[in-house]
Amino acid sequence: MRKKVEQLQISYFRDLIDSCPEYKMGTWRTPEGPRIYIWRNVKGKKIDCHRISSGRGQELLKLMEDRKNNINVLNILESEWIEKYGLPCESLKITHYGYTENRRWFDELRERQNSYKSKTSVYHKGKEFKSRLEGDFAKIMDEYGILYKYEPKIWLSNNTWRNPDFILYLPWVDLIIIVEIFGKCGDKEYLYDNRHKVYEYMDAGWTPGFDMLCFVYNDRTPYIRDMVMEEIRSVAQRKLVTLINAA
Repeated sequence: MRKKVEQLQISYFRDLIDSCPEYKMGTWRTPEGPRIYIWRNVKGKKIDCHRISSGRGQELLKLMEDRKNNINVLNILESEWIEKYGLPCESLKITHYGYTENRRWFDELRERQNSYKSKTSVYHKGKEFKSRLEGDFAKIMDEYGILYKYEPKIWLSNNTWRNPDFILYLPWVDLIIIVEIFGKCGDKEYLYDNRHKVYEYMDAGWTPGFDMLCFVYNDRTPYIRDMVMEEIRSVAQRKLVTLINAA
């Protein structure tokens, strides 16, 4: 079943790349000076051609960047698959992803709703994260193409709102995962004070190991990428079993 989770993730990114046209950029000389354009080639003709400075040009530039990022993710996934199993991965048809209720809820979340100011902030892709651990976690999620919202505001119960460190969304199994990252693993008082967070999430219906993960680290210890992904795929595996049983 773990192998199938990886296979679904690879299949999802193959579909995503195939569904996105390939755009190119180039500089054209004009009477007003050089201008940068973006377009796609269809049978040798430039189609959907726009100046990069225009609104549509910016949209296409983002599509081109997204496609490039998705290709990088797919290369990582496929190389890991071949290293594990020795053969290329066969694609699977994914029938349970799309604009689902989970995806709508995830898309509506607003990021960075925690007003707490940190003195240890780091930056990843030009965005601020309040600790090195959180910034490194976001980097791993980007490497594997996992969608996330950082410090969104979510409703729990009894008029309680919380800002979890991350909310993840895995389209290939239509799964939302809440993630809390606890540093200072050697500080028992710190961990004790944060234990009530976990209980609040559980009272609101989040279940550790099924749609909730907590990572406890020493602030000076880097993540082991494979261990992080092992945890996430274990949760995805349980969701996949649920989907198969419900079919």
